[in-house]
Amino acid sequence: MSALTVADYVIFSLMLCVSGAIGVYHAIRRKNQQTTSEFLLANQSISTFPIAISLLVSFLSAVAILGIPSEVYTYGLSYILISFAFTILISISAFLYVPVFYKMKILSTNEYLERRFSPGIRFMGSILFIMTYTMYLSIALFAPAVALDAVSDLPIIASVVANGFICVFYTSLGGFRAVIWTDVFQGFVILVGMITVFVTGTIEVNGFGNVWRINKEMKRLNVFDFNPDPTVRSTFWTVIVGGVFSYLFPWSVSQLSVQRFLASKSLRDAKKAILLGIPATIFIAIVCCFDGLVIFAVYHNCDLFRDKKITRNDQILPYFVVDKLGHLTGLPGLFIASLFSGSLSTVSSGINSLSVVILEDIVKKIRKNIPDSEATSISRLIGVGYGILITLGAIFLNFVKVPLLIQLTASLFNLSAGPLLGLFTLGMLSRKATWKGAYIGSIFSFIVVGWLYIGSRFYPPVVNKPPTSIEGCSFLNGTNTTLGINSSLKNSTISYRDPLARFYGLSFYYYGAVGMLVTIFVGYVFSVILAKFDGPQEPVDKDLLFKFPNIFTTPIHDRYSVSQEIGNGNVVTSKL
Repeated sequence: MSALTVADYVIFSLMLCVSGAIGVYHAIRRKNQQTTSEFLLANQSISTFPIAISLLVSFLSAVAILGIPSEVYTYGLSYILISFAFTILISISAFLYVPVFYKMKILSTNEYLERRFSPGIRFMGSILFIMTYTMYLSIALFAPAVALDAVSDLPIIASVVANGFICVFYTSLGGFRAVIWTDVFQGFVILVGMITVFVTGTIEVNGFGNVWRINKEMKRLNVFDFNPDPTVRSTFWTVIVGGVFSYLFPWSVSQLSVQRFLASKSLRDAKKAILLGIPATIFIAIVCCFDGLVIFAVYHNCDLFRDKKITRNDQILPYFVVDKLGHLTGLPGLFIASLFSGSLSTVSSGINSLSVVILEDIVKKIRKNIPDSEATSISRLIGVGYGILITLGAIFLNFVKVPLLIQLTASLFNLSAGPLLGLFTLGMLSRKATWKGAYIGSIFSFIVVGWLYIGSRFYPPVVNKPPTSIEGCSFLNGTNTTLGINSSLKNSTISYRDPLARFYGLSFYYYGAVGMLVTIFVGYVFSVILAKFDGPQEPVDKDLLFKFPNIFTTPIHDRYSVSQEIGNGNVVTSKL
């Protein structure tokens, strides 16, 4: 299906040009100020609003833009519960993780691991982070190419290479400041594109009331499924509890997020920036989920995949845009631009963060006392090299069969992100944690999650999909349309699976939780056991530990007090 016009390609190209121009602008403006601190942290001079937008857009990749509507179209509205998960995990990050990192004033998050444990733990953390984002960024770069392939004649490889080139171009030129302000521009483009899809689809089925009715009739509104079985793909507990652990890493200890905390002018601004992510992520998640409901309502009588209009469900959104907006000159181009904006923002942020990690944790450990100007140049070269690497990774994905983007990303991302999150949390949570326990816990956790993921490829979980229909498809040609209904609910009749198959059938949402909790539990137990043989441990700097909110630590009679200046510098404290 090729329906993009010249105008669409012009709009899409303009978006890429603007992104590149932002990088050129900041490179020229700051050409005499390109220190490592300026290039990688913007000299901690970015205000709250752009930091908040950049945090949101960095994680709102093309994976989310394509994946969330596809998830809802395929499995129903249960994914909307991720909004509650984000409220919980962002609050945890703002009040527990952010203060620890901001006090340290570090470039690489893994420096924390060295101060808390040992240089070896820092190196292991760096490797886990590089593994995590190599997989994630390759998927993020591949996702929009899949969409463009569904609606144009442009080969996937060509769009991957073009997207990767633009990312590397403005990231290596303008540094972190260019990444931040490009995120702001791209966030606006994404929002316009997703709202346009929702409004157009709602009009197509004569109002949102019909959208809701159709999805209810086709059993797609079963949001509050309180089934406690962790092997069921999408229940209330799976999405909320599993979602908190799945997305806590990128919003708390990931280099991408911590770099943005540290670029804020103050700790207060950093907290404000991340807390602004709560309403923003809820709004975006709702819009993306409702896009999935709208698209299903439009095609409810003829499932696109069964009608062979698409080759994978991740293509439903671009197909809808071209099919229903193709007659409106420029709108398909705007959508493709929003899709690539999601990819550009994520990949550019990832490349910039990986440059920091590789420079600080590997290069500077090999070559000490590198001059600042040389370090800046090296970080640029690292960004270029890594951009090429993830471009090759995205091309590789074109030749393998992958599941839905949300599932693929959550599974592979948490393969190493879960153990890494557990490593940081273990260090911040317990004074008794030692470097030996951290080694054992994280390695054991990585093996368990890897074993779980590999096993799930051979023993796939039972999936209960809501029904789809082909009653309205033209290829039936008057045949018995009752044969057009197809439901996967019959899979629920499988009443018994052996224990190993049930273990492998654990919902992918829980992979992050398994990785984190195994690291913490095993790491703590071995820390306590081995400490008895190692003798007294050095005291742990309290700044490297969580500082829990005062409601848990302050005596009750001191909790409710205020300080008020009454003149001449005198301060009076009174109880509330």
